[in-house]
Amino acid sequence: MLLNNKSKLCYRIELDLTFDDDSNKKATINVDDTIHISFRKNGVKLVRQGKVRNIYPSRITESKLYGTNKLSAIIELDCSKDYQKELHKIDIDDILDFLPLEVDEEDPEIIG
Repeated sequence: MLLNNKSKLCYRIELDLTFDDDSNKKATINVDDTIHISFRKNGVKLVRQGKVRNIYPSRITESKLYGTNKLSAIIELDCSKDYQKELHKIDIDDILDFLPLEVDEEDPEIIG
C-alpha cells in the first residue's frame, strides 16, 4: 500500500543558440541560476543580470512549415541587488545571448 507520493513538476530551459559567425552556445537554465542575459522586449534589446525565480510554460506555437508544435516558456528573472523586487518576464524565444554566472552564497558577489 502506498503511504506517500511526493511529486513535483520542474521546468528548465535548454538553450541552443547559433550565431551569424556559425558559433554555437548551449546551456541549461534552472530556477535559482544566476545569469547575464540579452533579450528583446517590445522590439528593444535589453541586457540584464539576475537570478531565475521561476520558469513556466506560456504558449504552444505551431510551425506550419515543419508541422510541429513547440511549447514556449517564460523566465522570471529577478534583477534587483537583493533578488527580491525587480522582476522581468522573458519569453525564451526572445533570448539573444546569455552567460551563466556563479555566485558564492556566503558573499553574493558574482564570480563569473
